[in-house]
Amino acid sequence: MTKVSRYYSTARGRDHTTITAMTDVLGLAGLLFVGAQLRLPLPFSPAPFTLQTLVVLTAPYFLGKNRAMAGMALFILTGLGGHAAGVSLFSTASGATLGYLLGFLLTPWLMSLFSDTNKGMLAAMASGSFMILFLGTLWLHLFLGLSFSRAMLVGFLPFVAGDVVKIGLACSLVRGCRRSSCALVDETR
Repeated sequence: MTKVSRYYSTARGRDHTTITAMTDVLGLAGLLFVGAQLRLPLPFSPAPFTLQTLVVLTAPYFLGKNRAMAGMALFILTGLGGHAAGVSLFSTASGATLGYLLGFLLTPWLMSLFSDTNKGMLAAMASGSFMILFLGTLWLHLFLGLSFSRAMLVGFLPFVAGDVVKIGLACSLVRGCRRSSCALVDETR
């Protein structure tokens, strides 16, 4: 099975594997935090437009599936822990956004099922974006009591155009990195 990129820089030695993994996971959680802060509230939707999806769609190509999923999990758990303590660290625990966050967590796994060609990357990112939006919409419907059509109107459709732009940008970033030989990962990470 050909998966997410295999271009791993061999400059990193095996002695630094644990430190590198921890740095990757912490760095991804930090980038998700920054992406959450760069948001545009939508008056008709309980979920804001953020740049987190861009981070989610590129992370598997730069960190690998497992580290990307670990970084997403750290971000979500930290945000939920802060919310439970009465501190809104990441603004992740609003009832409206938990479905999208579950999509963030599962997207690297889904994307790893696609080939590593340009078409495969585009299909992987489109599928990941769809899963995020679908799970967010399903959460709005099942747990917040919105009708499914209303959930689609406020939780899916307003984000499609922005996600198309983010998919294009994410594909360009990964392709540009491949052309410039910057370190992308093998699937063992």
